[in-house]
Amino acid sequence: MTTKYIAYTRVSTTKQGATGVSLVEQKRFINHYAQRRGLEICTWYEEQQTAARKGRPIFDLVVEQLKQSEGSIGLILHKVDRGARNLRDWASIGEAIDQGVDVRFAHDDIDMHTRGGRLTADIQAVIAADYIRNLREEVKKGINGRLSQGLYPFQAMRGYRDTGSGQVKQPNPAIAPLIILAFQLYATGRHSLNSLRLDLHSRGLMTSTGRPLSPGALSKLLHNPFYKGTISVGGRLYSGKHQPLVSEDLFGRVQDLLHKRKPKRERKHRFRYRHSLRCRGCKNCLIGEKQKQFIYYRCHSCPGVCVREDRVSKPNHRFERLSRQQIKEVAN
Repeated sequence: MTTKYIAYTRVSTTKQGATGVSLVEQKRFINHYAQRRGLEICTWYEEQQTAARKGRPIFDLVVEQLKQSEGSIGLILHKVDRGARNLRDWASIGEAIDQGVDVRFAHDDIDMHTRGGRLTADIQAVIAADYIRNLREEVKKGINGRLSQGLYPFQAMRGYRDTGSGQVKQPNPAIAPLIILAFQLYATGRHSLNSLRLDLHSRGLMTSTGRPLSPGALSKLLHNPFYKGTISVGGRLYSGKHQPLVSEDLFGRVQDLLHKRKPKRERKHRFRYRHSLRCRGCKNCLIGEKQKQFIYYRCHSCPGVCVREDRVSKPNHRFERLSRQQIKEVAN
């Protein structure tokens, strides 16, 4: 018999948790519900993460604790959508109920022990999941609409500043000149990414903590077509309305230098029978290795399966040679 209850409250973001009143109101409502029905709340759990996707650590902890209690601990939620807005998490709650866990909803006051109550809650969960899907589609539609208008609907890039929702990003007078200088200095060919980031740091281009940009961050900046007036999102390019910081010519010269300096990976050894030999036991390809003056092909899964390159043509029951078609399939 259930004697104690876990209370679970949730908001979708940390901002809502810090500045909103939803968590306070959920807790007040659950407390009032428990007092009216004489229920004892033993533990409070609070989560600040969306329920639209599976994988909330606090919610998963609550579900696991309920399953281990074998019905001795119940659960009180504010509403159905506070527990789950995706059907996988709702299924977890349903499994807990089937195992004897007493689950209650303070606002809706649904009796989950009856067929009608379970049906009502299931319908609300489906509606909540559909609401999230529709909201996601509307957000995508809004983002695509802004992009087609030449507006960048996300946080301003380094060197620009936000001027309001639906407005064109404007150059930041304190940072934009340093971004321009970064392109100009790198285009001279006299700087590596490492030397350039240190030079720019001495001039005032730094992270929010006052450190120099990392080589990776600087490389990403120099690769970003936003600075020449083009918006790149999801592999698609859009013509932006914002003021470019560099010309097409300068941006192109920087890309050429970045491409030329990208390290090329070269194979140390080009083995003749690479992808051509396969272990008869595990069906994995034999790996070429150079040992002193000889080259061997060895299976890394099956001990003892090894052949020297100059003996590959001799019959061996431990490996097989692949046809040209099989080699192509392995290579792809």
